[in-house]
Amino acid sequence: MLARYRNYALLSTMESWHQHVSDRDILEPMCVRKIRGQWLNYDKNAWVGHRKVRATDDKNFVPGPLNARSFHNLPDKSKTFVPLDSVGGTMLYVRADIHRQGVMFPVHYVIGSEWGREGYDGIETEGLCYSAHFLGYKCWGMPHDAIQHAL
Repeated sequence: MLARYRNYALLSTMESWHQHVSDRDILEPMCVRKIRGQWLNYDKNAWVGHRKVRATDDKNFVPGPLNARSFHNLPDKSKTFVPLDSVGGTMLYVRADIHRQGVMFPVHYVIGSEWGREGYDGIETEGLCYSAHFLGYKCWGMPHDAIQHAL
């Protein structure tokens, strides 16, 4: 349901003059939250790597990481931008022309494509990168830029 609201807000407010702030396609800053006096990663949907693949006959499948690393736990954060396979939705910078080409927040799972990902996690913000990848776009994290989640 959240994807429907995000898409409605996006399509209702985007105007012809909207562009982007970077030469990168889709960007996400590090999202943190102060919990018991410590700054911790709050966004569990931003990750890179592989996820579990559902077996055809597995009726009790639970999506999850296989060899995936969260954005917060990437080994090399020395670069300004790091590639991501999935993003969260606290704050995103998306080139407006990518949305204009139809890349939205999927309201259904992204399954049955020719892309080498399983797709079972490809819904809502996680599916944004899946859909963008089909059109040749990439998602990036900004490990040197952090935002604080309000909750």
